[in-house]
Amino acid sequence: MIDITQYKGLPYQMAVFHEVVKHGSFTKAADALGHTKSGVSTYVSQLEQSLGVRLLVRSTRKLQLTQTGQQFALRCEALLNLLNVTVEEVHQDALQPQGRFAVTAPLGLDEVLITPQLSILCEHFPKLLPEVTLTDQRLDLLEHHLDLAITVGGLKDSNYNAIQLGYLESIWVISPGLLAKQPIVDRESIANIRLITLPWQIEQFKKESPESEQILINAVPSSISFAKAGLGMLCVPSIFVREAIQEGKLCQVLQTEKPLQANVYAVHAYQKHLPPFMRLFVDLLKAKLSS
Repeated sequence: MIDITQYKGLPYQMAVFHEVVKHGSFTKAADALGHTKSGVSTYVSQLEQSLGVRLLVRSTRKLQLTQTGQQFALRCEALLNLLNVTVEEVHQDALQPQGRFAVTAPLGLDEVLITPQLSILCEHFPKLLPEVTLTDQRLDLLEHHLDLAITVGGLKDSNYNAIQLGYLESIWVISPGLLAKQPIVDRESIANIRLITLPWQIEQFKKESPESEQILINAVPSSISFAKAGLGMLCVPSIFVREAIQEGKLCQVLQTEKPLQANVYAVHAYQKHLPPFMRLFVDLLKAKLSS
């Protein structure tokens, strides 16, 4: 195995050598590459020096390849063909991506946000194969081989990049039966009722309602089921409970209170630009949340 640090300029030197062989002239190769004749000659000399072999026999009339040079010229041509194919594949993949697209998101966002937008994305790029992990745990992108993580609430310090998609507004809800037993007329009423608490709400509720008992639930759907069953009062993004409110299974209370907002982010490991299909997915999520 060679030490690649000794051959940092080798690929381009090989490309220059290929042009010299193809044109049979340093001058013509220089014209094709936009270099001076002396510049091309320097590249070839550096190539021979780094390899420790003579590739060309120079004369005033013509260039003649050594036996090693003939074999090396074939390798240069093969390398450039491979580079051309590689670049074309990358461009084609950007235009028509295919294969696995792994996303993680909180459980409650599946039906209202993730699945509808993935459906639109796959209409644009039918060769994509979405792989979705729904969990309210925050999974590490590299550890779990993920392309994108949708998260709600504050961000942890990391080397990943985050794009804010929008925010969710949370409202207070309670079952009709529990409301009849313990009327909620103002903020102080919360002190007398058990709270159904999601992980990102624990510290906030401890500060705001230290007297209240808390039932800790790690998933939004389960917390809504607990609230419907009358086990406590719940503060949850409104998009998750609209249907339950319309059906009379939950009642919104403290409607004069300012809704609590939680930011929604798309977290990724790309340093600069997202691939076009991922950018489209992010834009679709933004549009949905803004509506």
